[in-house]
This record gives sequence, C-alpha cells and structure tokens, in this order.
Amino acid sequence: MSMSKIGETHGRSGVLRGLAAAVVLSLLAAAASAAPDATKVDVRTTGNVRVQPGKGGASVGQVIRLADDKARATLEFSDGATVQVVGPAVVQIVDVSATGRRIQLVDGVVSEARIRGIALEIQTPYDASFVLQNATGFARVSARERVTFQRRDGEYARVHSGGVAYDLKQSPWSLNLREPTATGPAAPSPVVERVPPFEMMPNDRARVLIGSRVVVIEPASQFKRTDLSGGGVRLCFMGKNDFGVVYIGTDTVLFLGTGECVEFDAYGNVTSFDGISHMYHPLSEELPYEEPVENAADASISRSTRR
Repeated sequence: MSMSKIGETHGRSGVLRGLAAAVVLSLLAAAASAAPDATKVDVRTTGNVRVQPGKGGASVGQVIRLADDKARATLEFSDGATVQVVGPAVVQIVDVSATGRRIQLVDGVVSEARIRGIALEIQTPYDASFVLQNATGFARVSARERVTFQRRDGEYARVHSGGVAYDLKQSPWSLNLREPTATGPAAPSPVVERVPPFEMMPNDRARVLIGSRVVVIEPASQFKRTDLSGGGVRLCFMGKNDFGVVYIGTDTVLFLGTGECVEFDAYGNVTSFDGISHMYHPLSEELPYEEPVENAADASISRSTRR
C-alpha cells in the first residue's frame, strides 16, 4: 500500500472516530437535559394566592400565602410527588434536593401530600413534624390550637415530636397547643432482646453473652442481677469479703467492692461502673502492656479484634 493510501486510511478513521465521539457527546447531553431537575418545584394556584418573593415556579425560601377558603395551591415536584394546600394557609419551601424535601406548614391544611421515593418532611412552627416516603398523608396546623397528622396509605409515615418518633398507621396523631400533650399511637419500643440467664460454671462462676461479648462473674453467688428497661443488665457485688470480679471478653477485668455495680446495655457496652477496671492489651500490639482504666466508658472495647 502506498504512503498516500495509508494517509487516506488514517484520515478516514480519524474522521470516523471524531464523528463517533460527537454522537456520544450529543447523546450524553440529550440524556442530561432530559433528566428531571430534582430541585425544581412547580406551583399551580387558584383563587387569591401570593408567592413571595417572585411569581410562577417556587424556590427555596419562598412563602406561599392562600388568603381565604377558596384559595388552592398544588406543589408539584420533579418525580411526580404533589402537595395540595387548602386556604386559608401559609406554606414555606424550606429545602428541595435529590435526597430530601422540606416544607413548613405555618398555618392551614395540606389536604393531600402524595409522596414518592424522595422523602418529604412537613415541618410546623411547633415541636411536631411529619415525614412521608412512598406514602400519602394529611396535615393541619391551627395556630395556637392544634397540630394534626394522619397517614392515608403507603409505606413510611412517621411523626417526630418531643424527641420521640411515632409510626402512624390509620389513626391520626394530634398535639394540643394550648396544653401541649400528644394523642395518638404509643411510640414503638425498640426491638432489643433481653440479656439471657447466666450459665453456671464450676467454682462459683457464671457466664452470659451480652450483645456480642461474653461476660463471666465470680463468685457468682454473691452478685445481684437487675434487668434494666432498655434491655441491659446491672450486676452488683454484695459479698462482704474480698472483691467481685467481672471478666469482659479476654482483655478487660472489672473489680468490684461491696455494693459496687457495673451496668451493661443490651449490646454489651459498659454504661456505668463504680469499681476498678483493668485492660490487657492484645499480643498483636507492638508493645503489649497492662494499664488500669479510670473511665468506665473505656472498659468497652470498640475494636472488633479486641472483644
């Protein structure tokens, strides 16, 4: 093949590569332009409704005011989720992103919030908010009177108030603002297994698995056990002579005098301790040594290799 033919072939292949790259880039640009903007909120209104500041589509920080009972506003999000507001009402858009959305219902009624995969939180000026995901819900705020939330259907509908979360079923939840008391389903108890009974061993010793840690006590007959409400356990040494000893795994030993106690949570962490603890560092460390532990929290080993 002549040099001119070779140059012609390379020239054509270069043109083809350039055309292919241009096609790919144009397809990527078209896909990007077709992707919905997760931060966009469209507002459709009827009646006497004002969007402040600005008009048309809403953005973070804008306030939507519905003047009377004939006013209506529908917030439409990029994934098809909608929030329908009935006047008179005041709603503010707090945050809109691909990971979550927040609005504040200052006063009025959300007659229907139909939420898809991106969660929406309906905040209020009071200690109560409503989070929906793949669910439909209702919310009402009567200023200085009452806050009411209700789940209509769907997967996730949870109220947050007073540091407690409430999973709603069909019964409404309400907060009396004149006498701040909540009515509704009881807060769900965390699913925590109780610490099982001790297994007796020879020489007045006993052991039990608390969470992921094996705990051994001696002399077992002189310990008093008290089960705690959170699923943990308190162990107190009641002997009058010598010390009670609590072994946690293979590297921590607790020494308790008469009347001294140690408390474990349901996962085997030491949450309270009156006595003296001693930690044996693993042989895998570069310079193994022993040291007393003054802080009870340090008696709980966080590294899995040292449990």
